[in-house]
Amino acid sequence: MSRAGDHIIEAKAISTGYGTQVIHEGLTFHVKRGEIFVIVGGSGCGKSTLLRHLCGLQPVLAGTIVIDGVPLDAEDDAVRAGMAQRMGVLFQSGALFGSLTLAENIELVLEEYTDLPPAARDAVARTKLAMVGLSGYENYLPSQISGGMKKRAGLARAMALDPPLLFFDEPSAGLDPVTSAELDHLIVQLNASLGTTMVVVTHELASIFTIAQRVIMLEKGVRGIVAEGTPRELQADTSRPSVHAFFNRERRAVRGAASSAWERCGHRSQ
Repeated sequence: MSRAGDHIIEAKAISTGYGTQVIHEGLTFHVKRGEIFVIVGGSGCGKSTLLRHLCGLQPVLAGTIVIDGVPLDAEDDAVRAGMAQRMGVLFQSGALFGSLTLAENIELVLEEYTDLPPAARDAVARTKLAMVGLSGYENYLPSQISGGMKKRAGLARAMALDPPLLFFDEPSAGLDPVTSAELDHLIVQLNASLGTTMVVVTHELASIFTIAQRVIMLEKGVRGIVAEGTPRELQADTSRPSVHAFFNRERRAVRGAASSAWERCGHRSQ
């Protein structure tokens, strides 16, 4: 059992969406301090939408999200600003400013939120880039590095203020298997060495089994959570076919116009 204070995120009966379009209804879950918590599910189930709500980029339609004991919708501007500094986000594309060097991308965050002098900002930027394996690339522009390096640089910028909470939106998207595995290893390594809580959205099974300490699975038709546990627990669970199929990479039978047309062309099942 978790003690009070062990939960850095608490989602209490939240509904998410945009305007009148509801994506999720009545979601209740928590994220433990220091864990790698992964949100999974099929395409269109609202994984990235939920992440946007959790990190405050989009207000919930109903319910409450509490971050480290403070409601995310706190009315006090100073409180909200303080919460923003306690969270870092790695977006799918890395979202680096193309006209700035990698070091300048990180220093921009430090200039905005700290009173550090230029020399100290430069030292922090170099340290963060070294932490993600990009020492020596401080003066490179984003256009001069690979996709995997852009993700690492985006992660370095997300860690600029040493936040206790990091959000990742499909970190492996667009990466080859080897680069993806290297990024997974980096995420696990940083979690172990820094104790940073990490909330990750992904549909990549290899990544899920490598990094996830606990998982929730969303399902589009349900508008909610259909499973929660470790990846191995959900892989072995046969109580819900969609969950079992996802974690075992099973093909579900699809019949209809497309398969009928395939058979009419002479490709009949034997």
